[in-house]
Amino acid sequence: HLKMKINISILTILVVLFLAQSSYAQPDPPQRPLAGTFRNTILINSASTTIVPRKSFEFHIRHRFGLIEPDRTVITNFLGMDGTSNIQFSFAFPLGNKTMIGVGRTRNDKTYNLNFKRVLLSQTEDNKIPFTVALYTNFDIKTNSFAKISSNAYFSDGVTPFKNKFNHRISYFTQLIFSKKIQNLISLQLS
Repeated sequence: HLKMKINISILTILVVLFLAQSSYAQPDPPQRPLAGTFRNTILINSASTTIVPRKSFEFHIRHRFGLIEPDRTVITNFLGMDGTSNIQFSFAFPLGNKTMIGVGRTRNDKTYNLNFKRVLLSQTEDNKIPFTVALYTNFDIKTNSFAKISSNAYFSDGVTPFKNKFNHRISYFTQLIFSKKIQNLISLQLS
């Protein structure tokens, strides 16, 4: 009986100490993600770790200039704008705070694309998480007619005659993107 009373007393003291400690303990403030690493979802020709803000969308026009020569055509071709080598129109939409989806069309090969980006880890203001990590994937399908192939074109084995197939229209890739905001004016990215 005495042993049982001692065990109950010790257990009661431990519970009271635990509750007293937890009532005085200050909870850690929530980690706030660092904002403004990049201003756009695209960095030059690559996806950045930035996501389209909620309740908005982005419309992009990517343009590759044509030939610019040091003669009168500079003016007549409007600095290469009239001789486009390629142009793409695309939209990007948020699916929450950490996910976005995009669709687009590219002039070359009349290519349509669908892309997806998800932020896996966000750099925090206190730098406890020192960088942002995002997963980006893109799927393209070419819709133009196949070019005529010579009858003496073969696959790499040199025996099988080449024939265009549906899988020749498809391309895809996935990137793991790392970024870090170092100062207000300096951010770095590795894709």
